[in-house]
This record gives sequence, C-alpha cells and structure tokens, in this order.
Amino acid sequence: MDSLIAIASLSINAINTYFNSKKEQLLQQITKQNEELIALSIYQYNQNKMSTLERATQELQDGLICSDPLLRRSTLMSAYQDYTSLSILPLTEQLPNGTYINNEDFISKGYWGRFMYYGFVNEFRNSAIQVYECALRLPRHAVKLFDSSFFPQIDCSLLSELCENLNRIDHYQSPIGLYSNIPDNMAKALIEMQLKKYEEKFTQMINTLKTGQI
Repeated sequence: MDSLIAIASLSINAINTYFNSKKEQLLQQITKQNEELIALSIYQYNQNKMSTLERATQELQDGLICSDPLLRRSTLMSAYQDYTSLSILPLTEQLPNGTYINNEDFISKGYWGRFMYYGFVNEFRNSAIQVYECALRLPRHAVKLFDSSFFPQIDCSLLSELCENLNRIDHYQSPIGLYSNIPDNMAKALIEMQLKKYEEKFTQMINTLKTGQI
C-alpha cells in the first residue's frame, strides 16, 4: 500500500506541476478542441453530443480567463457537468436502423474535461482519478490525451503500442513490432493479456487515490 501511495503522490505532483507551469499551453489546448470537433461529427445522431462538447469547451475556456472568482467557479462547474454527461456515455450505441456508433471519442473528451476542471480548482488528486479512470476504460485514448508523467512506473510507449496493435487487428490490419510475425488471433490474445495487467494497475491506483490518504 505504501508503494501505491508513493506512486499516486508522484502522479498528483506531476499534475500539480502541469497546471502551474503550462497555463498558456492549456488555453491553446482548449482552443484546439474546437478545431477537432468537426472530425467527430460523422452522424447526424451525434449532434446533441457535439453541441454538449462545444458548449463545455467554450465554458472551460471562458472559466480559465475569467477574473471574477464566483463567475469563474460557476462557469467551470457548468463545463464540468457537460463533460460528465459525456464521460458516462456507453461505449457504443445502436441507431434505429441497427447501425452501431462508437462513443469513445466523446467519452475520452469527457474525462479530459473533468481532469481540466479539477486542475483549475486545484483538486489535483481528483484530476489524477480522472486520468486513471479514463486509462482503465479507454487506455488507447488516455495515453494520447494525458502526459506520460501522470503515469509513474507505467511504460506509456509500450501501452500505446499495445493499444495501437489491438486497434489494427480489430480493423483487419496486420499488427506491427513484436506481434507482426504471429497470427492475428494469437497476437490479439497476447495483447489482451498484457492490457489486463495494466487494467489491474489502473484499478489499484484509482482505489488508492480514492482513499483520501494522500
């Protein structure tokens, strides 16, 4: 338990440093969100989710530059509520015509927004919880959205490679690297075994962070 607390503390400290040293970059990152929104607008069915994401992004940006403390808190809370509604979406949804659509992009943005909210109100432990909950549910997105320093003792490059190969196999593409010379079904089984180990670590970290001992 002591080692888990130490690792969790490193993660929280990294997030603290991140928010205190990269304010301008954070504002640019939020602005960039608006440029990425159109890429998610594949189906008309997604328009409500798109509107929620756009609104949350604008609220987060407004909250960051707001000078009035009460208005800032209120604006950020509105963003938090919108991002939360995205983070709890199901991974997939079935349309009336039987087509399935993937919500992973919206869900990961929801976790990212909650992470940002907690960071802006100096609740870095709760920020860390969002990082690890996203990693547990959507590791492929988490390693792209969050800085590797938030994952002490986790090989993010290896995790990213595992997720990329699993994604390639799921889309009928050959895996790369260590898994390129073995059958896809065997490669998938081995990758899922490795990812299971990461899931266990992420779950341990979430439980440690939620104990409030840090």
